[in-house]
Amino acid sequence: MSADQYAGELKQLAMHPDYIAYPLSWLGHIPFAAWLVTVVEPRQFVELGSYSGTSYFAFCQAIKNAALDTRCFAIDTWEGDEHTGSYSDAIFQAFTEYNETHFSEFSSCLRMRFDDALPKVGYCSVDLLHIDGLHTYEAVKNDYETWMPKMSERGVILFHDTVVDIDGFGVIRFWSEVCDLFPSYNFTHSNGLGVLLVGSLYQQDDALLKAIKSVALLGERLAERLWLQQIVSEKHGELEKLQAVTIPGMIAEKKQSDAARHYLEQAVIEQQLKLEVLETVTTPAMLAEKEQLDAALRRADAELASSNSELKKIKDSTVWKVLTKISSIKNAIF
Repeated sequence: MSADQYAGELKQLAMHPDYIAYPLSWLGHIPFAAWLVTVVEPRQFVELGSYSGTSYFAFCQAIKNAALDTRCFAIDTWEGDEHTGSYSDAIFQAFTEYNETHFSEFSSCLRMRFDDALPKVGYCSVDLLHIDGLHTYEAVKNDYETWMPKMSERGVILFHDTVVDIDGFGVIRFWSEVCDLFPSYNFTHSNGLGVLLVGSLYQQDDALLKAIKSVALLGERLAERLWLQQIVSEKHGELEKLQAVTIPGMIAEKKQSDAARHYLEQAVIEQQLKLEVLETVTTPAMLAEKEQLDAALRRADAELASSNSELKKIKDSTVWKVLTKISSIKNAIF
């Protein structure tokens, strides 16, 4: 197949994965993976370190879409390691359930260490190998050396995390040692993906390498689109969850507020009615009582004025004056 023919399978780059699980560090390489299996048409694909399944199921989906006669093996302990940390058996259960539902006719899970799985795979039978297990230098080197005899004349090996330069990660160092031994290409997005063409076929024919280089930029752009779609999907999911929790809560809170307001409004109306009744009954009675008191007071004032007038007349009379004089003489004598 020529480089132009390889590049002719560009439509496979646009494959959208049906299965995406955390961690998402492999998400950006799915367009290239879909294209690669279509052009390489591997008879046997092996993945060392499948974890939650994002990469493995992307390969399987592409193989199924292209109707390839490929045998696939996912090899992992599904227990975790020093980089991923330990995880529960639920990861393996979810992985096997999805595999059985969608790819059981050509895909198998081997729950064991990579070295222990070697006898289950024939020599020179693997056309595509993905190494993504423990990422120490020693572990990656051992995976490469022990599985290299399994690679066919058109074998391709993929190394994930080829640009991760932190303590404990040795893929970047090992990649620097092997990338010049065979035709190779290294993607730098999504933690890096090294593509090593180890098959003898590629030593004489550079068509695949040229095709990889020609689709690399487009693959990266499509990877960015895939990331954006994932972000939008996650945000949409978060928004739906927020709406499911917040909007009913706000509605319930509004109902409570409306009920409380209605209760207060009814209480105010009742108080106003009571006040109106009280004013209707009490105020006229109080006014009548006040008028009676005022009338009695006026009569008392009139009587007092009349008494004072009579008293004055008595004091001004001649008899009162004579009596007063006699009383004065009497007091003087005695």
